[in-house]
Amino acid sequence: LRNEIINFLQKPNETFNEAWERFKDLPRQCPHHSFSELHQLDTFYNALNPNDQDALDSTAGGNFLDKIPRECLSVIESKSKVRYSRSHVTDLRVSMNAPLPSSSRSHSFDL
Repeated sequence: LRNEIINFLQKPNETFNEAWERFKDLPRQCPHHSFSELHQLDTFYNALNPNDQDALDSTAGGNFLDKIPRECLSVIESKSKVRYSRSHVTDLRVSMNAPLPSSSRSHSFDL
């Protein structure tokens, strides 16, 4: 698990929130990993795609890694909640616009 923490990378189609949730699980699974909070934040930031790194820098008002760990965590959690709430609204819109199930089998689709 230590190697998974060290070699963590955001997957190509993974959202920021998904990457953060996946990353947070690694230290929890390996409580004696001995990585400082700063090292973990540095690892996570450098594992992100350039767009998400830029978004963190923008949210932080400058270089994300120049902040103290508590501020970094606050920025990440804030960004994670914003992303989640936006995707949740999109999911709700999609489900609200979805056609109602038909009782006729000939008009249904198997997804």
